[in-house]
Amino acid sequence: MKYRAFFSAPAAPTVGDGAALRHPVAQAAPPDSASVNVPRPEYGMPRTSAMHRMPPVLQFVVPVDANLSGYLINAALQRHLAGADSRAVCDEVYMIALRQGFHATINVQEVVAAGMPSFPGQRILTTLVMVDLQHA
Repeated sequence: MKYRAFFSAPAAPTVGDGAALRHPVAQAAPPDSASVNVPRPEYGMPRTSAMHRMPPVLQFVVPVDANLSGYLINAALQRHLAGADSRAVCDEVYMIALRQGFHATINVQEVVAAGMPSFPGQRILTTLVMVDLQHA
């Protein structure tokens, strides 16, 4: 699978330069594993907070046929409901696009929010999947 970038960023401003943390799948040499996708207290929630995963959001960067976009969105939702992680959702979208005659370049960002009244004491995580489809 080809992903141009795979990012994970906190909902609150980061300490230091403010750059997003890179997920190890996008790097040849992964950074220190303690710094990747680890909740930090300065983001508003303690390290032991529970996580609530929301369904992924697919955003198409070029106009796409409504049937194809609906098919890809439903496939991503089904993978999410089956308990798949962000990587598996992207793999599914990529493979379906390929079977439909498209090459998909996928950029991903995981968005984390804390302090939401509907989920007290939990962090909310959703995945934004940006898809650029080109005819193969």
